[in-house]
Amino acid sequence: MVGARLPARGDRCGLGACSDVLELTTDLERVREWWTRWPHAGIVTPAGEAFDMVTLPVKAGHRVLERLTSGGAWLGAVMSDDDTVTLLVATGQAQQWTSVANLLGTGFAHIGTGQLVVLPPGSPQGDSTVRWVVPPTDANVPHLPEFEDLSELIMTVALRKRDRWRRSCR
Repeated sequence: MVGARLPARGDRCGLGACSDVLELTTDLERVREWWTRWPHAGIVTPAGEAFDMVTLPVKAGHRVLERLTSGGAWLGAVMSDDDTVTLLVATGQAQQWTSVANLLGTGFAHIGTGQLVVLPPGSPQGDSTVRWVVPPTDANVPHLPEFEDLSELIMTVALRKRDRWRRSCR
């Protein structure tokens, strides 16, 4: 189930209707067609079918991305806004990610089965504050990172920041 969400400005009618969430599909070709026709539209999709998401506070998220890219690690699609960095990850690992999010606390979250998310527009010129840092491709979406690929690094970065904060408060 994937739906198109039209941009705040511009062509308000498309995909046959004028509403917030429009026609639903699981067809990736259809999504490509929508982004070709309406490159500034976000796409509404449920997590848990093709991907889950792990959301990190923006500073921790950027440190995780720096460490991953400098180490040559494989990245799935990644999006960001002013407050968070969100990594698309493999499905079926909700329990492990939820445990990590509960341990790390505020700003860390797992988004999985049953939760609708809005993916950023297919074009970087959209009005959305959410943008792709690493856009989805035919290569990176079918091979999303597993829990084992990211969890240790995320925990290390997050706990190091927490320890520095605690030391500075003494």
